Amino acid sequence: MATVYFDPPYDPMTQGPTQLTSLEDATTDLVGFAFQAEEDAAVVSVLFYIQTKTGTPGTVRAGFQGINPATGLNDGVWQSYVDVAGTSLAAGGYNTFTLTTTQNVTRGQLYCIVIQPISGTWNATNSIAVWYGRGNSYPWSGLPYAFTNTTGTTAKITTNQHLFWGYRSATKSYGSPMFFIGSGARNVNTNPNEYANRFTLPSTRGKQFTLLGINANLQLDAGGTFSLNLYDSSSNLITTRTFDSDQVVNLGQDGTYQILFTDSVLPTLSYGTQYIVGLKALSVANMSIAFTCVTLLQDQTAFLRSAMSMIQRKDSGVWQVNSTLIPSWQLMIRDTSGGGIGYPGMTGGMRG
Repeated sequence: MATVYFDPPYDPMTQGPTQLTSLEDATTDLVGFAFQAEEDAAVVSVLFYIQTKTGTPGTVRAGFQGINPATGLNDGVWQSYVDVAGTSLAAGGYNTFTLTTTQNVTRGQLYCIVIQPISGTWNATNSIAVWYGRGNSYPWSGLPYAFTNTTGTTAKITTNQHLFWGYRSATKSYGSPMFFIGSGARNVNTNPNEYANRFTLPSTRGKQFTLLGINANLQLDAGGTFSLNLYDSSSNLITTRTFDSDQVVNLGQDGTYQILFTDSVLPTLSYGTQYIVGLKALSVANMSIAFTCVTLLQDQTAFLRSAMSMIQRKDSGVWQVNSTLIPSWQLMIRDTSGGGIGYPGMTGGMRG
């Protein structure tokens, strides 16, 4: 029997995330994440998403602390860190905090990364807000987890959430350093009217596979006709499936839609070879696609194990590429290289 798995293994996100933020307006405030290191690494920077910046806040410190085994919270002892002027922070995205000394982490050991106002003016008119997670979003994080202090007491965040955090070595990224945007309303008349994932599955996985379809986060309006298309690297159509938006639920709202090819015999594809899978609007009814975004291309190594990028076009025109975006889709892959049936788990960014 063939093995079926999802790539990427995480559940893709919708376009309108519920933002969980923490307002930092005093030197007793902080936001942090407790986690196990996925592999041995020499960490050069940590990442925090700064949602807003108000006034001219003072100095903020970001970096590593140990973990208190009795509470599961940070122990308050700074290890590698950097102090940065709050006025230099950029609101509305991830900020990179380059550590003054490298932090060596060991696979499986527990650590905390923390951001905290450390000196200068911090008050209601001089502050930052840190976006640490997306509420009620799968995959929920039990470990790693977030903790905050805005009341004088540090406490774990127990809301079901998907975390937004990360750290980098010189060559790889770790954690979940991503965010999400939508394409806006697109239909047969707009430019673009087709969005696609250009992907190559690693040749080390096997010899052959078939693409069953995709799990896609998007919005669809009523009365629409759309197509799921599979192309080779030269944009030659391999197979297609047309579907009616009235056959799905929650029209006009974000949702995860499982769209399968209907071939009685699916085309055989090869690992190590580039393909394109796209969604195209065929009517005046609108669709809107969700994208997973990163600040730095390297950050895709935190959650991707295949080469993927977003491409778009109008009708049969030239594809335009944005390598820092991928459609928030899961490819449903059936490995046909041989071997027994398997049930891969939700491995997220964990490395073996």
